[in-house]
Amino acid sequence: MEIVTAAHSDTGKVRTRNEDSFICMSGQTNLVNVDAVLVVADGMGGHAAGDVASRMAVDHITEQITNAGTVIDTTNDDSLSQSLEQIIKEANLEIYESSHLDNQSGMGTTCTMGVISGTRLFITHVGDSRAYIFKNRELRQLTVDHSWVEEEVRRGNISREAASNHPYRNVITRALGLERSVVIDSGLYSLEDRDILLLCSDGLTTMLDEDQIATVLKNFDLAGAAKELCDQSNNAGGSDNTTVVLAQMIH
Repeated sequence: MEIVTAAHSDTGKVRTRNEDSFICMSGQTNLVNVDAVLVVADGMGGHAAGDVASRMAVDHITEQITNAGTVIDTTNDDSLSQSLEQIIKEANLEIYESSHLDNQSGMGTTCTMGVISGTRLFITHVGDSRAYIFKNRELRQLTVDHSWVEEEVRRGNISREAASNHPYRNVITRALGLERSVVIDSGLYSLEDRDILLLCSDGLTTMLDEDQIATVLKNFDLAGAAKELCDQSNNAGGSDNTTVVLAQMIH
């Protein structure tokens, strides 16, 4: 079995700074039986705070998964999932404490992580960056946005169509660094041959719908797809930073 990965990140047409950070790592971790680690973190907070927060998140995760002293039981699903959640909780506290030391209150970041171990896919998620699986040429969203509009849609107060253009569509209800503790969503999924895992910041999903994303994944190789998705996001307006991280299982 082989895991092929690719990533691309772009500042976009409107922003002057890219506040997204990412990890796209296969076969380079010190975690036994872990084949790939993918992360997208979309920072926020104004000035330089956003890119500091997202960088702190990916730096902490990278340190933990490459540190020879990190011992995680990867054979047990619950143990691995809890260990990944703990890494995210530590990153949250680090960002929270740093923001108060540096008078950068409000500094935060989304964090969506995918960890592949054999045919198992572990998703750990806070914020509105998303994880998708492209299986049998169909795209399925694995994460639920922690955003004001998503909560309103689920309550039946606004339609999915109205949410996509709502003035509060960028208001998120959960992120790393905003509070001392954070609630994390986790999920376990099964991967099959040729499945593609897609992690992305909301710069992609604000500009492109799922049919457009799926069309790119159908027609490009992995590296080409990552760049093409960012390019199409820019062509559609590029209102935000766009980051795409991809992994494909090949037997």
